[in-house]
Amino acid sequence: MTMEEADILIGNPNNVPIKKFDVPDLGISQCDMKAVDFIFELNNEIIFLEIKDPDNPDAEASRKAKFVDEIKNGELRKKLAKKCRDSFIYEYSMNNLKNKPVRYIVLLCLNSLGTPELMTQTDLLRKHIPVDGPLNKQWEKKFIDNCQILNIQAWNSEFSEFPISRKSEQAKK
Repeated sequence: MTMEEADILIGNPNNVPIKKFDVPDLGISQCDMKAVDFIFELNNEIIFLEIKDPDNPDAEASRKAKFVDEIKNGELRKKLAKKCRDSFIYEYSMNNLKNKPVRYIVLLCLNSLGTPELMTQTDLLRKHIPVDGPLNKQWEKKFIDNCQILNIQAWNSEFSEFPISRKSEQAKK
């Protein structure tokens, strides 16, 4: 089974439960809520996956430039944090989390960002969600266990059981 999000393909050879979450019939947009793209239910955790792909070969140059500006001015971080929190509220309220820890991963397909920049953006997003709790206070019970921003290479290294590739690259073969 393979999941798709624009030019991104997510392999799922073991048919792990993955649901496409950001769909119109979910109805959360009517509540001014935002949804992550996919939710994976693993044995020991739930993964919220949001995909941002400014390197999509079909993307307009102006959209990519706007995306880079949103990274620099912090607007992207606000949007990503809202998607995480809103998705958690929905899944928690629908009793879908099954007392498993939740990890939020943003797949950021932007070749111009290297590992140091991805780590910096991860740290900033962790604080904005906030993963660890408000300033000077730790959550007694975390709602998001961890948060990472990964590129395709890092994803494929950490989650080799769900290989990510591009539709456009497979079409060339």
